[in-house]
Parts: sequence; structure tokens; C-alpha cells
Amino acid sequence: MDIITNINHNLFLFLNKYNCPIADKLMLFLTSTGNGLVIAAILLIMLTIFDKKKIFRVFTTVLLAGIIGGVIVHILKLGLGASRPLAIFPQAHFLGEPLKMGSFPSGHTQLCFSTAAVLAKEYKKNWKFLYLWALLVGYSRIYVGAHFPLDIIAGGTIGYLSGKFVLWYNELLNKEFCPDNKD
Repeated sequence: MDIITNINHNLFLFLNKYNCPIADKLMLFLTSTGNGLVIAAILLIMLTIFDKKKIFRVFTTVLLAGIIGGVIVHILKLGLGASRPLAIFPQAHFLGEPLKMGSFPSGHTQLCFSTAAVLAKEYKKNWKFLYLWALLVGYSRIYVGAHFPLDIIAGGTIGYLSGKFVLWYNELLNKEFCPDNKD
């Protein structure tokens, strides 16, 4: 386990050290787009403007995937109590709220990947943009000093799987209760 911890810490220090004032602003903005309320607001606005017919189904699917992944993330955060980078490397580059505990896994990254998984299925042409956004939010969490790389990988995996699980379950319910529905 020590070798994994060493790699995780060294990779954090390597990725976190490349910063500048312009990138600081961009990364703070990107990290804010991983906040659940921000995702919900942007999604509701976009669906209202571009896809009113699917607003309820798409929004509730994203919401459910986010909640399921979020419950898993919070159980792990409480159970593991992993220190955040600030607690271990106070000399590193940090932006935003000075958090010291609850590092593993990343909730922002989980929300972004669960959102991307659901929206990529619904809007197939945009899947690359959606996953790129999720990856960039994950990287921004390292950049601002909130998470280690393994936190991001775990959060992304939980988010992706929770999104896929909700999509699978929706299809199962559709086949069972709406066999004539092609949607």
C-alpha cells in the first residue's frame, strides 16, 4: 500500500505544481461546475432551452445517478476519513476552501461523471465533450489542491458506474412496464 500512496502523493505534487494566475481562475471556474447545485441549474436551463420534451426524464435520471453515486461517495468519505492534500502538503498550491479531511473519493468528479454518463447516452453526438468536461473538473480538483489523483479516479469510476446503473435500470423498467415505448 505504501507504493500506491507514494505514487498518489508524488503524482499530486507533480500535477499541482504547474500553476499560474490565469489558470487559477480557469480551474476555480471549472471546479465550480462540478458542484451539484451548479450542475442542476445549468442542466435545467439547457433542457428548458433545447429539449423541453425530455426535461423531466433526463433531469430525474441525472439526479438519481448523482444521488446514488453521492451516497456511495459519502459512505466512503465518512468510513475512510482520508486526509486531503492540504493536511499532508501544506506547501502545495491551494485555492478555495482549506479542506483537510474527506478526500477519498472526489464528490465533484463523481457528479460530473454520473452526469456525463447519463447525458452521453441521451445526446450521443456530445459524448466526447461531456467526458472531457468531467475529466477537466477532475483535474481541476487536483489543481486547486482539494484531491489526490486516486480520489479523482475513484470518484470518476463511481460516477460513471452510478450513471450506467441508473440507465440500465431505466431500460429494465421501460421493458417491463412500457413494452411498446421505443424511447
